[in-house]
Amino acid sequence: MKKSISLITAFTLSILLLASIGSLVQAEDDSAEVQLEVEIVEPEPPYQPPYQYQGAPPAPPELPKGTTDVRGMVGDGCSFIEPVTAVSDDELCTLTVPVGTVGLTEDLECLPEITMVTMDDPPPPPPDAHVIGLPYDFGPDGATFEEAIILTFTYDPDALPEGVSVEDLVIAYFVDGEWIELDECVIDTETNTITASVNHFTTFAVIGAPPEVVEEKIKPTPVRPVVVEKEEEPAVIEEEEPVVEEEEEPAVVEEKEEPVVVEEEEIPAPAGVNWAVIGPVMGVVAGFILLLLVRRRKAQVTRR
Repeated sequence: MKKSISLITAFTLSILLLASIGSLVQAEDDSAEVQLEVEIVEPEPPYQPPYQYQGAPPAPPELPKGTTDVRGMVGDGCSFIEPVTAVSDDELCTLTVPVGTVGLTEDLECLPEITMVTMDDPPPPPPDAHVIGLPYDFGPDGATFEEAIILTFTYDPDALPEGVSVEDLVIAYFVDGEWIELDECVIDTETNTITASVNHFTTFAVIGAPPEVVEEKIKPTPVRPVVVEKEEEPAVIEEEEPVVEEEEEPAVVEEKEEPVVVEEEEIPAPAGVNWAVIGPVMGVVAGFILLLLVRRRKAQVTRR
């Protein structure tokens, strides 16, 4: 259709040009003959793409999970001209790149894409610790960033190993056969996430280790001979029996009994009695009786 319109236009212009020239020539000399050659040039066909399509152009091929294309988000100097949020293939790990961050590959070229995929053959966990969830391999491997980028992991609090609490979780990266923990990890127990800042790409994971139990070493106590000291028996204080002073009985003033005067009745001496002999005998008997009476009196006083 377009080709036919072009040919008609060219032919019309040729006739008009021929009529104009003929009028000019006839004005000068009516007997002159004019020869006019007309060349028809076909226009170049419009550009045709290598494939024909009808309607909207086809969508670009779908990227694999865990891959984010950033070619349209990087400007001059490999600086990000808009914020980028990349998501891992299992959607449990996100990476946020702020505007103005310069990201370079290991060959110092601009980043074409960001990959975050779980590892089929992860490195072993550190001694006496656990890898919570799965490790992720970030790419391009060896990429670096001039400004810190934000890495966020989502964890399952119900899947933590025995002895490991949420406060024991940290983000670590694996390099040269060793896990190195990142500083200033922030844990949000409401969203069950842990966040840290990174500036390079490698293998990252969440590490949890039970708190160390510090065992105090008890130094052996040197055995010394036990000296058993005999307890001194308390001195027995002999209690002196109280001396009860016997109240002195009032002295009994013994009244001297007046000797009983036995009045000797004068018995008339019988005739023929020898009073010279009987007189002394009677005196002795009287003295003996008197002595018995005195002793008896003393005995009665003592008994009282």
